[in-house]
Amino acid sequence: MEQVDEKIENNQGKYRNNFDIELALMESEAKFRALAEAAPALIFVYQDTSIRYVNTCFQKVTGYSEEECLNMKFWEFLHQDCQETAKKRGLARQKGEKVPSRYEIKVFGKGGQEITGDLSVSRIEFDGKPAVIGLILDTSEKKKREKALQESEILYRTIFETTGTAMMIFGEDMRIYLINREFEKLSGYSREEVENKKLWTEFVVEDDINKMKDFHRKRRIDSVNAPANYEFRFLDRWKNIRDIYITVDIIPGTAKSVVSFMDITKRNRAEEEIRYLSFYDKLTGLYNRAFFETELNRLHTERQLPLSLIMVDINGLKLINDALGYREGDKILKEIAETLKQFCRQEDIIARWGGDEFIILLPGTDYKAASAVLKRIQKAANKNRVDLPLQFSISLGMASKNSLTQNMREVIKEAEDNLYRNKLFDTRSVRSSFVFSLEKTLWARSHETREHCYRLQKMAEGIGKELELPESELDKLKLLSALHDIGKIAVPNSILDKAGKLSPEEWQIVKKHPETGYRIALSSPELIPIADGILKHHERWDGKGYPLGIKGEEIPLLSRIIALADTYDVMIHGRPYREAVSQEEVLNEIRSCAGTQFDPELAQLFIMLVSNNIH
Repeated sequence: MEQVDEKIENNQGKYRNNFDIELALMESEAKFRALAEAAPALIFVYQDTSIRYVNTCFQKVTGYSEEECLNMKFWEFLHQDCQETAKKRGLARQKGEKVPSRYEIKVFGKGGQEITGDLSVSRIEFDGKPAVIGLILDTSEKKKREKALQESEILYRTIFETTGTAMMIFGEDMRIYLINREFEKLSGYSREEVENKKLWTEFVVEDDINKMKDFHRKRRIDSVNAPANYEFRFLDRWKNIRDIYITVDIIPGTAKSVVSFMDITKRNRAEEEIRYLSFYDKLTGLYNRAFFETELNRLHTERQLPLSLIMVDINGLKLINDALGYREGDKILKEIAETLKQFCRQEDIIARWGGDEFIILLPGTDYKAASAVLKRIQKAANKNRVDLPLQFSISLGMASKNSLTQNMREVIKEAEDNLYRNKLFDTRSVRSSFVFSLEKTLWARSHETREHCYRLQKMAEGIGKELELPESELDKLKLLSALHDIGKIAVPNSILDKAGKLSPEEWQIVKKHPETGYRIALSSPELIPIADGILKHHERWDGKGYPLGIKGEEIPLLSRIIALADTYDVMIHGRPYREAVSQEEVLNEIRSCAGTQFDPELAQLFIMLVSNNIH
């Protein structure tokens, strides 16, 4: 009986243990279900090929009911791109094979929606058989955010690279983290040389560094009120300095700054040029008339008195411009400007008043002291320049203001009147030697020697008397004989002295000398009467001459006479480019050219006179 009771007791204990185990399993399953149902992830269990359990989140996200899921293969809720991989790994895992336990999958919902998830799987026992539990974290939103962030980064990187301006991102410690292609062009450095290696200050001119650092510090204390735009001087790889206008701000949520650079060097230079041109004469570097007149108001104070004024006018500048070109005239203007600066103080104001006029304002200078300055300027400026074929001189006039009641316009007018009075006096003395000066210049610059001019005058005068020309025409004929080739002073010596044949280009330069001579003659009252004769002395009777191509009696009589006499003397006495020939050969040449090159009647008269030894 005791054995029976013991057996019954043992069986009861066994049943009690099984019940405890069953109860524990039920409690464990209840906890699992409670956790699984509360989890914000998709949880499922599959065994063999069938789904055995799905949680509420799984049903909600996929759109499949529990009943539908339990009738599905475990890979059927996956996107077709993932099905084959998941099937192979799921079956292998249940067999105990080692396969990846975590990877990304795509869940395909009942409504066609696609969900990206992060899958974690483990092998378990389910109803005493191997099974797999899976947990899918929905990463769709995360992926969307990552994609949006990536797209945003691409967008901003594209903007950063293609904005058209140099850009940089740097940290609080001034270290540069990122630059774009335009910054590479601006600086001359590559990304590899700059990013995470150079400091922002290395590109700033030393004098501007403290300002830039101060703005940098203020921006981190009060970004709203700190300067967001300013100019500084930028140093590139080759130490060239550029003027830069920057826009800078802190990137929200970071300690980094983003800055864009605009190269305004050309703009600043243009503005400086405009400012310069508004105050200065571009050719001479002196002040211009507008600035001078502005200064008159500033100097209208008792402290500046006495205030003296000197006006300067260049004599002969028009002649030089007409004969030799404006380049030579500009040289003279610059030379006079340098002379004026040489004899004036730093506080004196020198300005170009007009085309060939200058004006000097001498604050705190009385009439006597100003007169001394005037004399020094006149002596220095009137020294003849040996490198100019035509000489120039200057005339000066001055006046002084000793009281604030004097009108400055009246003082200027007084100085102008004095200048023109002196100019008239100078002109009378200058004009008397002007013609001789031109002759000397012609003799020095060409093959028109004193002897040639004398012979030419004698021959031309003989023809003129034979034609019974009045004395006034004979005087013009003698002057034309001396200066008909004055235009040659503008022809380079390399052409005039050339022994061989001239090139077509050189010949075109020589053929311009009648026009040059014509302009010179028009610049002087003494030569105006022969200006037309100078212009036309190389015209031919048949119209094949130059520069106008006129013919016959359209050519002035004096020019026709000079053409004959000049040809004769050149052929008889020769030139570097032509050997001398006999008188007989010359006369034969003139006979053969009568009616083509020369006036036929004048040619016949000339031959007769030469035969009678007028030369």
